[in-house]
Amino acid sequence: MTEPQEKKMQASCLILAGGQGRRLSPDKPLLEIAGTPIIQRTADVAARLFAEVLIVTNTPEKYAFLGLPMVADQRRGCGPLMGIYSGLLAIKHEVAFVCAADMPFLDPEMIRRQFQELGDFDIVVPSPHGRQEFLHAFYRRRCLPHIRETLDAGLLRIDALSQRCQTLRLDQDWFNRHGLAQRMTLAFANVNTIEDYHRWLEPRQAEAGSGRGGNPAAGLDALRALAPEVLEAVRQTLIQQETAYQHKSAEEPLSSLWAHSSRAGRIAHHLALAEGLEPEPALLAGLLHDTGKFAQGSYHEDDIPEELNAVGFVERILAGTIHERWIHMVSQAIVTMYLEMEATSDIGKVVHDADNLDKLGCMGVAQF
Repeated sequence: MTEPQEKKMQASCLILAGGQGRRLSPDKPLLEIAGTPIIQRTADVAARLFAEVLIVTNTPEKYAFLGLPMVADQRRGCGPLMGIYSGLLAIKHEVAFVCAADMPFLDPEMIRRQFQELGDFDIVVPSPHGRQEFLHAFYRRRCLPHIRETLDAGLLRIDALSQRCQTLRLDQDWFNRHGLAQRMTLAFANVNTIEDYHRWLEPRQAEAGSGRGGNPAAGLDALRALAPEVLEAVRQTLIQQETAYQHKSAEEPLSSLWAHSSRAGRIAHHLALAEGLEPEPALLAGLLHDTGKFAQGSYHEDDIPEELNAVGFVERILAGTIHERWIHMVSQAIVTMYLEMEATSDIGKVVHDADNLDKLGCMGVAQF
């Protein structure tokens, strides 16, 4: 017998996906935990709780796969306060719950309890251990004039707004009284650094956050088997090359190469194991196959195949590491992807299949 669905709150939810990700990646909401993009996890919880869910973003092409309405900032470069302002202008309800797109473990009970405290307040913000969580807070639409005044005064911090509005701060005692103190770590967790990300990739943490059993981190162990400096070098290379290209191109919106490459590498690792091939070079080739796509910030400059550019990055990243012995095999596999039907490398065929398998999913289609 299935449990009855809880009644949705007559309020909106604004998921802010506008951070620049200087410490990790501009596309950190697309990074996966337990096999699901972080923003998808956030949106799934929001959709169960709220009558309306909107994504506030200036890059809507990256989140189209969610199938949710989106709104852009009225003015760029003004941080989350402008995101709240732009979102409140667009919602249908008088109240909105505002959260960040990089919060993978939102706690439905905590959010409902917070909503119950709204009363006649303009803002209800949790303040566990004295730290105000303004991106896990409820705001009324009547805050709009105060937000406008705050922004016009050049004050971009949300706490400047809270001083102009009637604000309820839920302190540590509130969490203790409601039996929520032990759930705060997960509920307010976000992903700002590579250390944060790896922390939440741990199977027990991901399982606790997802509310599911089984092995939610399946496939992610393959990445942790690589030398950390190699994994970080691949990630940084992909982000830097893509970012350089985006700055030059005003026409072609792109999604995160790192998110796609990390999945393609894990799929290739799995396929290689199933076919009795060396899994480590398959993983590396999957991770590195797109490093040449935007080499030097250009796309297919001088008609050089991106796979040939990628071979240069293979040498640069793997030389002098514990994975150096795979340079030839990884390079051969990536070149094989360019040769397609003339492929002579079994690892290359595996990576070619992994690349296409990832593009068959909704994330892959959005990226393609």
